[in-house]
Amino acid sequence: MLQTGWSWSHSLKNYVLMFDLTSEEFCHPILDVAAGPSSFNVEMKRQGYKVVSSDPLYATSPDMIDIVTNNLINNLSEQIKSNPDRFHWGEEFSNPSELERQQRAMAEIFCHDYERGLKEKRYTADALPNLHFDDFQFSLALCANFIFDGPYANDLIFQMDSIHEMCRVAKEVRIYPLLDRSGQISPHLGPIIAELQMKDYGVEVREVPYQFVRHGNAMLRVFARNCPI
Repeated sequence: MLQTGWSWSHSLKNYVLMFDLTSEEFCHPILDVAAGPSSFNVEMKRQGYKVVSSDPLYATSPDMIDIVTNNLINNLSEQIKSNPDRFHWGEEFSNPSELERQQRAMAEIFCHDYERGLKEKRYTADALPNLHFDDFQFSLALCANFIFDGPYANDLIFQMDSIHEMCRVAKEVRIYPLLDRSGQISPHLGPIIAELQMKDYGVEVREVPYQFVRHGNAMLRVFARNCPI
């Protein structure tokens, strides 16, 4: 079973806002975890930056990726149409149809890049909580729409193991959003923060300039173990 949750597609612009990214951070290796059919990787590649994206979706053959991606977005669209009040409709997305149009546009960019990205090893089928990368291979690990609101939203052990694994391979981890699948702050957020702090990780909940899901305007930042004070 693919661990893709609702399989959102995300662009470079989306990630800059939801993860509060700076141009300086683009210059260092970035891992995009549970990335789904997003255009972020190829957009960064076009600007000369290094991103590796991981998702079990990428075990799908190039011949099947369009079909699988289309099915995932159809499922996402149905979820949104069934829960329109959970979303903040405004300048970015005016209605569900416009959101679906943009999702398909970003996914199309991904699909056109997919086969080349596989050959260049920019896409890998790694799945949390086990990643094949070296310790601190990346400066940043980004994870959108998976930890708290994905298929493992009720599995605290999986969430904790996944965060520890991302902290192993990256100096800093950023997770968005902090809401569960009902649109409420995840009840696991507090216990996770407490455990991370007990294990000497630096932790910050930071407000971000992105809010599509109502009240979803914050991300979790986790710093490498033994963060100097």
